[in-house]
Amino acid sequence: MTMDLVFPRLPPAFDAIGEYTAILAEHLAPFADVRILTSEHDPSPVAGARIERVFDEAPRRSIAAIARAVVDRRPDALLVQYNPFSYGHRGVNPWLAPVLARVRRGSPSTRIVLVAHETHIEPATLRKAVLCLAHRVQLAVLLRHVDRVASTIEAWVPGFGRAVGAGRVTAIPIGSNVPLRIVPRPSARSSLGLPKDAILVGVFGKVRPERRIDWVAGAVDAARRRGVDARLFYVGPDVERVHRAAGSVPVVSTGPLPIAAVPDGLCAMDLCATPFRRGVSGRRGSFIAALQHGIPTVSTAGPDTDRFLREGSGAAFELVPDSDREAFDRTVIRLCEDAVARSEIGDTGRRFHDTHFSWTEIARRHAEFCLGARAPDPGR
Repeated sequence: MTMDLVFPRLPPAFDAIGEYTAILAEHLAPFADVRILTSEHDPSPVAGARIERVFDEAPRRSIAAIARAVVDRRPDALLVQYNPFSYGHRGVNPWLAPVLARVRRGSPSTRIVLVAHETHIEPATLRKAVLCLAHRVQLAVLLRHVDRVASTIEAWVPGFGRAVGAGRVTAIPIGSNVPLRIVPRPSARSSLGLPKDAILVGVFGKVRPERRIDWVAGAVDAARRRGVDARLFYVGPDVERVHRAAGSVPVVSTGPLPIAAVPDGLCAMDLCATPFRRGVSGRRGSFIAALQHGIPTVSTAGPDTDRFLREGSGAAFELVPDSDREAFDRTVIRLCEDAVARSEIGDTGRRFHDTHFSWTEIARRHAEFCLGARAPDPGR
């Protein structure tokens, strides 16, 4: 069996989907002869996979070379890792759909699979509304030329099913891009110069509009008013944004850490607080990395929340409705005050991660879905 994966950026470039692509390719290697087509000039090696630079990030039309490379090889499956902004200025590239059309004509035996990480920008302003429409049109055209869609969350499955057929869509969550390294909490705090005894309520990753940092700050403030020595602990590049959102709530921060040191940041947390507008889902890497490292985690459930995550709530992690800020406060306070509960949830969360988010499982599901086996049921 042969598989081609396409994405413009790969490590060492800092791009979460690029990192995902490299790790997925490595874990797909036991199932197929894997090749990655990219625009990255000097990518890090990927165990078990070949990397070929066949196009440039600019001009956008250079992606036409993807079609030539795929038609020459005629792989069994082509996995296009899709985030509109990765292929063109403002997320628009009119040459991408013709590339897939050429692959379909030139190599009809190749199963073309769109792996949907993002679909469109949210129409928060008039300008963004115009871009949102362009992204939606672009995606609709792309879907005419694909055989299957692997969605990273269940909430998108019905929409993709209407476009390509319900039996040709499945939901497969992402895995953690953070290397697994369990560090004793005292050692992690010592290595990062963090307070020894304070309760560190952690936030990990970039601060985007969908992340409710104000909720985390409010929960920390509520815990402090009950006598808990709690601090908001941030690991990531957006330190100033976190300080602005926190107001008078004490913030401890490492700033951005090299990937090898991120486990120290995670393991220094007493709990991870990661509330999202529309709820957490199987594509939220900060949530997944916290579970991977056994950190008790509190998040939100909403329209984007996968069924298997709702089923895990209360044992492997805690989810509260994305409209109930008071419930979020109560849950964070309860865990701040109960070390035994934190330990139990952290242990169960790590097992939940290994069942649903391990790269071996994710690669197996992709291989079955892309190479012809019956698609797994979403959320299982």
